[in-house]
Amino acid sequence: MKDELRIHVTRPRLKINWESPRHLLLSGGFNSLKKDYAPIGHFTVEIKSSLPHRYGIQHVITGMERENKEESTKVVWKKKLGLGSMTYAFKGALTTFEKSYHDLLASEAEGRLKTLVVPTTPEISSRLFDFLDRWIQHGSYTIYGGHKDALRGEGAGCADFAMACFELATGYQLEDWCINLSIPKKFIGDDNHQVSLAHLFLASHWEDSGEKLKLKTADTDLAFEWIKQRAGANQEFIYRDHLNRTFQMEIPDFTYRYPTQKSEEEIWKTICPTT
Repeated sequence: MKDELRIHVTRPRLKINWESPRHLLLSGGFNSLKKDYAPIGHFTVEIKSSLPHRYGIQHVITGMERENKEESTKVVWKKKLGLGSMTYAFKGALTTFEKSYHDLLASEAEGRLKTLVVPTTPEISSRLFDFLDRWIQHGSYTIYGGHKDALRGEGAGCADFAMACFELATGYQLEDWCINLSIPKKFIGDDNHQVSLAHLFLASHWEDSGEKLKLKTADTDLAFEWIKQRAGANQEFIYRDHLNRTFQMEIPDFTYRYPTQKSEEEIWKTICPTT
């Protein structure tokens, strides 16, 4: 088995519109109503290694997801999180190999899938598996949400988790895939502040005044189009920029640890092939 990292990008049925809180609400809401397997798109990480790692594993396909989508939706409505739903710490999980593989086949059949292939080395593969090992050991997978320090194990959504893996493999950040927002904090709900849907619907533009939260996240539509422009008629694009230089990339110390209910071995076995 050759060493490589693959980032599979599934775009949503309707493009997420970041133009304003209203546009974001409507486009995200439309996709969620469809009860799609990837309502806002999804990033799936696949790691292959020529050498075995924990439990003899050489191949994983996984990503970050909410543990229970229906339950997390209830949390959004009950707490009236508004755009706080982008940063809230939901109960998270690593997507199983079986589910990831099934969803990739579905998105490929629907023409919603593009893949970035990153050739690696045994050393880089070991780094990626070590990162995943720490992610599991520290229970980082139990926290799903944006605006988290993924490289230090705080938790992550599927986008930040995939971008952390890409950075560890290449030393680069894919800025062309990212959206940078300055979100007025009045649109971010929490336990002490509620934001109604009407409040978001009436916000037809991002306001310039007031206290803001700076949020950076990879967008599946941007990533899909970026790969498409380079892959042409092919589904995959092979990324080679990192092969022309030597770089030192160490995994930062994990500064977060969360309680878990499953053993490390249980988690590992869910994200690798069964045969």
